[in-house]
This record gives sequence, C-alpha cells and structure tokens, in this order.
Amino acid sequence: MATATIRKRVRTMTTVFTLVDWTFDYHNFGFMCRQRREAAHISQNDIAELIGVSDTQVSMIERGKCRTLKIDTMLALANLYDLNAQNYLYLRDK
Repeated sequence: MATATIRKRVRTMTTVFTLVDWTFDYHNFGFMCRQRREAAHISQNDIAELIGVSDTQVSMIERGKCRTLKIDTMLALANLYDLNAQNYLYLRDK
C-alpha cells in the first residue's frame, strides 16, 4: 500500500512540473552580468570567489554558454549586479 501511495505522488509531481515549462534566457542574463562587472572594474576571478564558483563558470555564464546554472548561483549574481532574475524567465511555448 505504501508503494502505491509513493507512485501516485511521483506521478502527481511529474504532472505538476510538466504543466509549467519555463525557460531561462542565459544569453541576455550573461550579457547583463558582464556589462555590470566590467562597469564596476571587477575581475571574473573576484566574482567567482564572491559567489563560490570557478572563474571558468563565471566566464561561461557571461557568454551565455552555461546551461547548468544553479538557482542559487543565478540569484547570487542577480543580487550582486542588482538584476531582477524574473526578467530572464519565460514560459516555454509547447
């Protein structure tokens, strides 16, 4: 009986997540991060140390090449650069 309950919950969770399909604009977010960083005369290495990622990942984010951006990293960058992260989230057309 417990197995059936777990399966039902998993099925329900999957259904919920497939109803809302979001996409993130990595390119424009990265472009704005780079613009703000360069305007402040801060190195990628300094930003990486501040948010706890590698300088390579900061470079990839700024170039829009990072497709595995964690939510906490995205929010840390958005807060650091005073960006509204919601401006880069879009509902995906199905």
